[in-house]
Amino acid sequence: MVVFWTGARQVYERCRRLGLCRSQRDFSSRLLGRGPHYLRLVSNRRAFISEKTNRTLRRRIAEARSTVAPQVVREIDLILSEIDRAEEMACWLRRA
Repeated sequence: MVVFWTGARQVYERCRRLGLCRSQRDFSSRLLGRGPHYLRLVSNRRAFISEKTNRTLRRRIAEARSTVAPQVVREIDLILSEIDRAEEMACWLRRA
């Protein structure tokens, strides 16, 4: 368990504003590597996204970083650092 559903929704909103995805379905499929309704299901259940899905999200956003305008790179770096912090927190919680 890594990112709580609220964090995933925030990442989705930011990615949509930056043009990295067009919709929740696009985000779920292209950036999370899951089915088109994954984000909605996780949100409705108020659940965590899996560690594997979190790694996929981070990798795909990092890959998109090289294809965006320079002014967008800073925002993507902030998203990536937030994903990293969520991962660190999840690791800490698993050890506690």
